[in-house]
Amino acid sequence: MRLPYYLILYFISFSLQSWAQEKGMKPIEDDIQNEKRLALVIGIKKYKYLPPLKNTLNDANDMARELSASGFEVILKEDLDKSMFNEALEKFRQKLKNNNVGLLYYSGHGIQYNGETYLIPTNAVIKDSSDVDVNCIRLSDILEIMSKSNVEISLVISDACRNTPKFKNSEIANNNFKIPGGFKRGYIAFATSINAPADDNQYGNNGAFTGELLKYISIPELSIGEIMQKTRNSLNLKFKQITGIYDQLGSDFYFKKRIIAIEPDTQSIPAGTEEIGTDATEEEDAYPAHIVDFTSFAMGKYEVTQSQFKLFVAETSYKTDAEKNGFSYVFHEDSIKVLRQNINWRNDERGELVGNDPQSAQKPVIHVSWNDANEYCKWLTEKAQLKGETKVFRLPTESEWEYVAKVSANKGSKGIQSSDNKSYQDWHLENSGKKIHKVGEKTANKFQVYDINGNVSEWCSDWFGKYSSLRSSNPKGAEVGDYKVFRGGNWSDSIEYSQPFSRSYQLSTYTSYNLGFRVCYSK
Repeated sequence: MRLPYYLILYFISFSLQSWAQEKGMKPIEDDIQNEKRLALVIGIKKYKYLPPLKNTLNDANDMARELSASGFEVILKEDLDKSMFNEALEKFRQKLKNNNVGLLYYSGHGIQYNGETYLIPTNAVIKDSSDVDVNCIRLSDILEIMSKSNVEISLVISDACRNTPKFKNSEIANNNFKIPGGFKRGYIAFATSINAPADDNQYGNNGAFTGELLKYISIPELSIGEIMQKTRNSLNLKFKQITGIYDQLGSDFYFKKRIIAIEPDTQSIPAGTEEIGTDATEEEDAYPAHIVDFTSFAMGKYEVTQSQFKLFVAETSYKTDAEKNGFSYVFHEDSIKVLRQNINWRNDERGELVGNDPQSAQKPVIHVSWNDANEYCKWLTEKAQLKGETKVFRLPTESEWEYVAKVSANKGSKGIQSSDNKSYQDWHLENSGKKIHKVGEKTANKFQVYDINGNVSEWCSDWFGKYSSLRSSNPKGAEVGDYKVFRGGNWSDSIEYSQPFSRSYQLSTYTSYNLGFRVCYSK
């Protein structure tokens, strides 16, 4: 990031929020990252003999906050002259020996000369080649400090120009960056390639490289290599700037305790037999009643929450159908749905942004399509495979869903919901206050599953098709179709219209304010 000159930046960090503390979320962490960490963060804006830099102090302060939140002890320094720079490095050296991870982040002018990268203090004079070693700070000297400290991991990230100054009567035989032989288990990331400038981004609050980097450092489960690859891609796309990476770690490094899987809290559903559908001829879509035998399976105890889905999007950069289509249905006070633009999973039932509200984070995610729910299940399966598990997450079949819903404590004969019992355990229009509620606030049913027939309706895996009267085992619905099934009542529908056998269906891209999902897997 720097227009005419150079800057170097050192970084390591990763911030994982406490999303996993809510109901329905079971984090599984590995046992790495218990080390002590130290970061020296330097930003230089004002120079005596060089042009000032717009965003370097912003970069340094933003990085310091990220590192501190990720368990680093941070030494933050600004606008250092040569003497102050060396004092900061000495303090860093003394403290490093008591830490497992050392990191240097520098933001300021820098140059590449004779195979060395130099950091430029505020009072540096660079008129000829002899000034470079005398008045600047060699990166190789800092790498040597880190190597001799015996820290287990050394991290250096540079957001600086790597231009090579031209001096009279001076020839450069080889300007390739040279890593000291003693620098082991380290990672160096430069904002740009050799002999190239780095954009200071005059129209933003951070330099081009740091601005892109800050977008990815708090995404769960990304290693430093993955973060830098995403940064490199977006930086090249937006600024035509290519990073330089020197990876000598020998393995992946994660900035915080790495969550290998975020597994929803599931409940084992026993094998059994249930009458699915109804013989009531007026219920054409649910006719006829038929017997289904079920083997044991597991179902999410709760509907997938807003923050659980947020974690999926953060890691994968997935774009939902509502985002692609540019709209979703929102709730109107007259109990009608209204199509509104720019609504997606980040919005609540009335179209307001959820943001970081901890209460909303524990409510079911809405404005998600069948396609979105299915992609979330695929992601969970990949997470399980990282642990060596064979679980294949999926949406429940509608028969599985009805089997679980019909054991609700408030059902009347043949599972028919009735508002005669005002303590019914699901959220409907009569008791919801016309709003979505956090998962798990009502009583679980006899299978210990919550909100199965209320709060939000739920996508199922099946294509919609007519029922057969024949007995079957674990049916999966029609092989093909035009519409996907969703089941259950919700907070905006009357309980009288929320029978366990009732079937609804929509296009796989459909999204709305009262439709979410929960997960399953076969045993």
